[in-house]
Amino acid sequence: MDRMFAFLEKLATALFGGESPAPGAGPRVSERPPTAAAPATGSTTPATPGAHGDLFGRFADGEGVPETKSAAAEMEERLAKPASADEKTELAVEARAGLDGQLQALPGLDADARTGVHERVAGLQGEELSEEMRVIEHAIASPNADRALSAMVDVYEVAGGSEQARARLTPEVVEALVRGVADSRSDSERGQEGVLGGRSARAAARALATMGEEQYAAMVKTLNRAGTDDAGAAIEGADAWAERALLLKALGAREKQAQGADTGGAAMDQISTFADSIRGTERSELIRTTTLLDVQDANTSTVNPANLAANNDTTGDNDGLFQRFEDSCGPTSGQILHGEIDPIFAHAVHQEGIGNADPSSDHAQEQARILSAGGGVPVSRMGIQAQRSLTGQMDAAAKAGQLAADQRNAVTRMISGQNLTPEQQAAADKGLEAVRAANDGHPTPEEVAAMQGDSGKTSTGMSIGDAVRAGSPINYANNNPASGPTETDLGAIDQRLKDGEDVGLRIGYRFGGGHGMAITDARTDRDGNRAYLVADPYSGSSRWVSAAELQSGEFVKTFGLNAAKATHYYTEDPAP
Repeated sequence: MDRMFAFLEKLATALFGGESPAPGAGPRVSERPPTAAAPATGSTTPATPGAHGDLFGRFADGEGVPETKSAAAEMEERLAKPASADEKTELAVEARAGLDGQLQALPGLDADARTGVHERVAGLQGEELSEEMRVIEHAIASPNADRALSAMVDVYEVAGGSEQARARLTPEVVEALVRGVADSRSDSERGQEGVLGGRSARAAARALATMGEEQYAAMVKTLNRAGTDDAGAAIEGADAWAERALLLKALGAREKQAQGADTGGAAMDQISTFADSIRGTERSELIRTTTLLDVQDANTSTVNPANLAANNDTTGDNDGLFQRFEDSCGPTSGQILHGEIDPIFAHAVHQEGIGNADPSSDHAQEQARILSAGGGVPVSRMGIQAQRSLTGQMDAAAKAGQLAADQRNAVTRMISGQNLTPEQQAAADKGLEAVRAANDGHPTPEEVAAMQGDSGKTSTGMSIGDAVRAGSPINYANNNPASGPTETDLGAIDQRLKDGEDVGLRIGYRFGGGHGMAITDARTDRDGNRAYLVADPYSGSSRWVSAAELQSGEFVKTFGLNAAKATHYYTEDPAP
């Protein structure tokens, strides 16, 4: 709405007017490749288990009953339409009168949050009431009503902490935060969660309330430019609300830096640069490039982590970040969690290419550093796969008379990292040229470098907990339900996920070793059935699993993994 693009005037007025194992001692990674039962390469069948479809529809958590949702959407539309002040006030009073029934219909909204919403609107009148009710009705109509309304109450609590906080956390800012929590990232079952969670909304509110005046003014300017060109006109296809939510999320991820006298400027520089890079981006592309999860149904990448050279994947749920090394599942899980906290980090990975398997990329090298620091040995998946193919490729070229024996020997010496004489190097170059001519350019220079880097190494892993902590800015604590998560564990996981704090996960294989993963959302239907969105860094996929599957270990079959159980989960310590 046009009034919302008056951020700068109002905000500028507000501004200038007035248990952890020792390193190497914890569970270690020794991944097993997918079993023969895994979905076939290039399958076009969606991997989300259809048997659980009822868990992922439009009746989960804060959604309430359909009648409540449609009534809220209708009321929001009526409140947004042009009308006289008296008409709007009358309509807002009507909406407030029916509010308790709407809130009672949201099973995920607790009593304290309901009370907070009522207290917020109890004394409001006129335009202030109509605008507040419009935002509340928007939240109620969303798939994340309970989360958005809880976040609204929390943000207003932050606003009540000081005069400066109250002046800065205007209704316009609160609306941006509430919408960020309320509005789904996509229409996919995997994209129901908002850009923001309650955790990030609170962190952003605290940062806005306490950051220096110069940094605050810069943040206001950045928020005002969202979705517009240099002349201030809205850019077609852009979503200013989503951009604002992402900017506020980035601020929340830098809460401490933003508050610091010496670090606030650097934090705002990062946010301003990010804002410039995403401004005006078409919405689906904006969402895709600011998360490391696959939250869209469209197949946005043909990269197949299990067969990188083929580049023929058509599956629609495995376009998230995948591990670049055979045993870097822990570091990659940490990166996935990092990307869900900080969209600037996620965006940087996308700029390198979320499907870029080259082990020399910055995000791959971060995985390698974490793995090495934890006592593991990084061996690249690109190098392993290229090495497996090379023998057959050279056999075929030799049989066809295209590869001489000295050329083959030279290629083998080069791949193993041995020093070559000028004559040997020339023979290796000729040999590679012949092999590439018959194999669509493979092995590529990147594959050759990967094989050379892997030469003489044996892949080993590290403690998943240590890896998750190293890969994410959150201080994750170990929880160890060795025989699978109990109901108490699931309750704790639910609470964190629904507040926007993602959870690390370790599974232990029946015959030894383990694998790192992440849990990024939880939903409960009206019958109390629970489902969890699990991200697997080996395949890059995100898939819903039921609570019973998570507890029993059956969920690993969804990802084509060997028999295993969840042995550890990792939550923030202390809780935010």
